[in-house]
Amino acid sequence: MELRKILKYNLYKSPFKNKEGKNYLQVRSMTDKETMSYEKIVDYISRNTTLTPTDVGAVLSSLRDAIVTFLPFNRRIHLEKLGYFYLKLKFREKKGFTDDCEIKNSDITIDNVEFLPEASLINDIKSQNISFENYNILQSGDVDKQDLVERLNEYFKNNNTITVKDFQLEFNTTRYMATLILKDLSEGENPMLKTKTMGRLTLYTPQTHNN
Repeated sequence: MELRKILKYNLYKSPFKNKEGKNYLQVRSMTDKETMSYEKIVDYISRNTTLTPTDVGAVLSSLRDAIVTFLPFNRRIHLEKLGYFYLKLKFREKKGFTDDCEIKNSDITIDNVEFLPEASLINDIKSQNISFENYNILQSGDVDKQDLVERLNEYFKNNNTITVKDFQLEFNTTRYMATLILKDLSEGENPMLKTKTMGRLTLYTPQTHNN
């Protein structure tokens, strides 16, 4: 019997708006707190093949060497049933060019290693027994909501607003987690916070200030 997999997702506002001025919503998958480590992948492959963990490690190390060696030769690297690795380039300096005669070879650098999966890989993942669940960090049990609210109320006694960066420093967390928490606190019925945008900066303020 195949186990049902649950993919958690989060909704966020796009910068693009409709004719009524409302932001379109976009969706992205939520990465689990636990990352599949190199050791766990090696162990999984070893258990499902005749290779020892040492053999698997040697193959993965050689694969990495091949990627590093051949990508700079203007080649894509194709792994059958997986996909393609290729290089993405960019201008070294963050300035806009309008005339190609101004561009020198030294202005170009490598931006990233990109991966394009084969359609068969995507289809194999889609064909599994998968359901989807909207992830709300405040209802997930990953944080103590009561303690969080109490600490925020204390914070707002001396501060009128809080930003994602402020939240990171105050609660010793990552930017990603700070963004999720502030988003959930400012949405839904009777949200604790409201938002105000100043340029690219989003300010979060309590619905009613504490005196």
